[in-house]
Amino acid sequence: MTRPPPALACATLLLLGSAGHADEVTLNDLGGYVSPAWHTVEIVVFDRPGTPDTVDGRPQAVSAPRRYGRDLLQLQPVDGYQAPVLLDAQTRDCLEHPPEPRRAAGARDNAVAAPDSAPSPAAPLPEPDAEELLVAASARWEESLRASRYTEAPPESWRLTAAADRLGTQAGARILAHLRWHQELPPPQRSQPLLIQAGGNAGELRELEGTVTVGKDDNILVRATFWLHGPHIGAKPRPLAVSAQGNYGESPWEPLSLGNYLALSEARYLLPGEVNYLDHPRLGVLVVVEPVAVPAELAALFETAKAARKQQR
Repeated sequence: MTRPPPALACATLLLLGSAGHADEVTLNDLGGYVSPAWHTVEIVVFDRPGTPDTVDGRPQAVSAPRRYGRDLLQLQPVDGYQAPVLLDAQTRDCLEHPPEPRRAAGARDNAVAAPDSAPSPAAPLPEPDAEELLVAASARWEESLRASRYTEAPPESWRLTAAADRLGTQAGARILAHLRWHQELPPPQRSQPLLIQAGGNAGELRELEGTVTVGKDDNILVRATFWLHGPHIGAKPRPLAVSAQGNYGESPWEPLSLGNYLALSEARYLLPGEVNYLDHPRLGVLVVVEPVAVPAELAALFETAKAARKQQR
C-alpha cells in the first residue's frame, strides 16, 4: 500500500517563504492606531484520489452522525469583494476642523455688525499635521476591514497558489477548496466556526463540508474539521437537509445523517505567517494565518508621522 508522504516532508516541500523586509511597516507598528487582532487566513483543502481509504488494512471511512454547532459564520462570495480603500492623504474632509469666523480688527466681543456690512470670509482651515493624517487614514482603513471581513479574497491575492499548483501537478492531488479572507482573531474560547462547503454536490450536501475556527491568545490556534463524502468513499450518501432555508443556527445541534465519509479533525498552534500542513491519509489542508498587510499609503503616513515625532524631541 502506498502511504501519503509524512506531514513534515510534505510541509517542507510546499512551504513558502514568509519572511518580509526588515523595514516594512507591520500591523504591530500600528498598534496604537489599528487593532492588532486583524489577520488574514488562507486554506487549501485537497483530496488524494489515488490513496486507499484504508490504513494498515483498517477502513478510514466512518458513518457516525455528524453535527454542526450553532452560530456558524459564512464567507461572502468573491464576486462581492471590495478591497479596503484608504482616504487620500490630502482629502481634508476626513478631518474635523470646524471653521472659526475671522474677527474684524478692533471688534469687541458680542459686537453687532452693521446691517449693510459684508460678512467676513471664513478663516482657512488649519493644515493637518502628519499625526492627524495618520489617525484619520488608520480609522478609515480599519472601517473598511470591518466592512469586508469574512469575504472571499480574489484569487490574485492568494499566497498559496504555487503550493496548490504543485499539489496538483506533482502529487496528483485534487484541490477541493482554496479560500482566503480576513477577520479579527478573538480569544480561542470566543472564536466562532466558519462554515466551509466546496466540491460537487452529493445529494443535498456538498462533497466537502466542515468548519474552520481561528483564535488567538499568546499564540494562534486553528481548529479544522472537514468531512469528505461521496459515492467513491463507500455507500451512496443518504443526506438529511439541515433545513429548507439552509439555516444552521435554528437549534443547538443539527445532525447530518450520511453514509460513509472521511473525517479530518485537528487543532494546531501556528506561528504568524508560517505555512502548516494538517495531514490525513486521504485529505490534506494547508493553512497560513498572518497579520493583515499594511497598505503602502498608510505605511508612508506612519513613516512621515514617525519622522515628525523625532524632530519634535
